[in-house]
Amino acid sequence: LDQIPAAQYVGDLYAGVLKIASQSMNDQGLHMVGCLGAVEMFDQNFKTLKKKNVIRKLLEKWQLSA
Repeated sequence: LDQIPAAQYVGDLYAGVLKIASQSMNDQGLHMVGCLGAVEMFDQNFKTLKKKNVIRKLLEKWQLSA
């Protein structure tokens, strides 16, 4: 098959909702998929948490370095 079934679902049933973020990583046809806009939403929320010092507090709590 030229396309694995998951890639066909993404292009058909989930067009505009999911997208394939990378080409096949090997001959098994592994793909990465994600919701459109998820990265932007994560980035915006991370900035907010950083401004409120939540990230710093979590790093301190778990004894991690930035």
